[in-house]
Amino acid sequence: MSLQGYGIAMVGNTLAEVPFMEFKATAQHRLKKGGFKEKTATGAMFFSFCPFCGRKLEAAGTDGSTPPTGD
Repeated sequence: MSLQGYGIAMVGNTLAEVPFMEFKATAQHRLKKGGFKEKTATGAMFFSFCPFCGRKLEAAGTDGSTPPTGD
């Protein structure tokens, strides 16, 4: 995984900056005719808690504050 930064997400009725991380998952799947084929899926995980310190993140703009920086 690689840390990508922040994305824009709908939180309630507002747009907010939310930290996210892209992921790539790979697995072997058995074929009916025998053998295996590798399949890959990608996506993004948006966090509601800081992935480094574990503090709950409040979305920017929902209460007038900004999310904690994780320091």
